[in-house]
Formats: sequence, structure tokens, C-alpha cells
Amino acid sequence: MLSPVRTVAETESVASVEQELSKLGISALPVVDRAGALVGVISRTDLLEAGRVRVLVNGRRRKALTLPEAPARELMTATVELVAPETPLSEAARRLVRNHIHRLYVSEGRYPLGVLGSKEIMWAVFEAKLATPIAEAMHGPLVVVSAGDPLSLAIDRIALSHHSGLVVVEDGWPVGVLTQADALAAREAAPDDRVDNWMDPRVICLPLAMPLYRAAEQAVATGARRVLAVNGKGVRGILSALDFARVVKG
Repeated sequence: MLSPVRTVAETESVASVEQELSKLGISALPVVDRAGALVGVISRTDLLEAGRVRVLVNGRRRKALTLPEAPARELMTATVELVAPETPLSEAARRLVRNHIHRLYVSEGRYPLGVLGSKEIMWAVFEAKLATPIAEAMHGPLVVVSAGDPLSLAIDRIALSHHSGLVVVEDGWPVGVLTQADALAAREAAPDDRVDNWMDPRVICLPLAMPLYRAAEQAVATGARRVLAVNGKGVRGILSALDFARVVKG
């Protein structure tokens, strides 16, 4: 696990939460009450779903995204997935996959001790030198957007799919990713601004036969949350944190 875990007060504003997520480079923060006990989790997914408020002027969408003026407790997910420190890693990975979530909070009672997330699962795959080929662990189809598509379309697609990001393609080949963080950073942009003006051009593309632990190594080293599996015909699949967790649980 990663310890100590950063938390946010339930009274903290949504704007402050977004700033903290951006500063730390993480996708979610546990929400605590005045006593420091866990009461929920607030994620970029929650912010994007709430921020898809369309501000219309003369029938047109004025901004790409609008964050509400509200405390964290109004947007947070009240269900917190907790796990005890002595829980086997395989069982923790099984829970991640079963509940389709990307993190578990390690706690005693409802007081957080640490967090087990995608980076920690990937590191476990690397340390165990799991040689399963990428092709056997990847999934598809991909949620994609074209480089020239309008930003508003991409933001809606991220929010509706509940994915942490989209693969940006040009002529069928990946040229970047548009993540939830990128979408939030672009919230003041014009809705019809191009996706490639806001995407992250750093993508990891690896061959189908590459051992899984090598993919995990590169993902951890670069901070990427996904790896694209490719061959001469383009992208064939994607490896997300949950795909790594499926291998670990076995």
C-alpha cells in the first residue's frame, strides 16, 4: 500500500478538491469527517459527471465544463471500499475486479492507514516478474476519439463511459490520450476546441507478445494508467489497472 494516505475534509469545496487532485496527480481522495473517519470518496469521475452542466448562450454551449460550487460531501460517493492491512494481495485484487474499482483504502476501523491503487498493483506485477503476454491480459474495444473532434464530445464520452481517459487517434493510430485530468484542466476552453490541443501526447505502445511485467514496469516508470497493445495494423487492445488486477487475483 501507499502510506500515508492524503484525505480531504467533507466541507472542502469542489474547486479545492480538483486543485488537490491535480497537484498530487491522483484520481481520487478519501473524504473524512471532523474526527478523521472515512465517510466517502470523491474522484475525478464525480467531478466530471457533476461538471457536465451545459451553460447555454443563444442556444450554444459556452464552456466545455462547469464545476458546481459545493462541498465535497455533496458530490462524493458515500460507499468506501475498505480492506484490512493483513488481507492477501490476491484477495484485494479480486475485490478491485469484482467491484470494478481502481483503489481500496487500507484501514483499521474507518481510519485510513494507506491506499492500494493501480500503481501498487502494477508494481506487484513487476516484482513478481509475471510473464503472461500482453495479448492474454488486454481487453477491448477501445473508447476512442479523433484528434480533430470537438472537446465537448470527448468530455461527454469520458463522463458517460466512466473511463479514466480516451485514446486519441489519427488515421487509425494512437497519437495521445485525453484523461479525466486533461478534461478538467480544459473546462474553461471553448466547446468546439480540438481534442489534440488538450490531449497528453505521451502514450505507451507495446507489442502483443511483450511480458506483462515489462508493461507494468514502463507504466509505473512513466505514471501511465494504461498501456496500448499494438501490431502492424494499429491498436489491438488496451491494458488498464483492472487488467493487471485480474492477473494478480489469479
